[in-house]
Amino acid sequence: MPNNPSLNPNGSPFVIWTPEHGKNGKVIFIANGNSREELFINTDEPDPDGWKPVSDSRGLRIINTPMDSAAKGQPKHLITNGGNIGCQGSCYNYFTDGVLDIPTYSVS
Repeated sequence: MPNNPSLNPNGSPFVIWTPEHGKNGKVIFIANGNSREELFINTDEPDPDGWKPVSDSRGLRIINTPMDSAAKGQPKHLITNGGNIGCQGSCYNYFTDGVLDIPTYSVS
């Protein structure tokens, strides 16, 4: 996970991997942790300093889409995010999910 104390997920890491689009034989790692909403990505040669925050999520999953869908059978990244479960008083625990392109890792 990120080698940066300000980005540390403080436990319960969840990591998945998937082939990186357009990079034959390469994979991308996607991770998150219990105290942060960000998703982090890294290459298949993980560098402790190479983790990049790319979006927010509480769930990580790569799904296959139907051939007759708008995504035309391409694998997609399903993300899920929710509110603060422990809120008190007049609050709501909304959640959302979405299907996005799998992130790519570019070296800057």
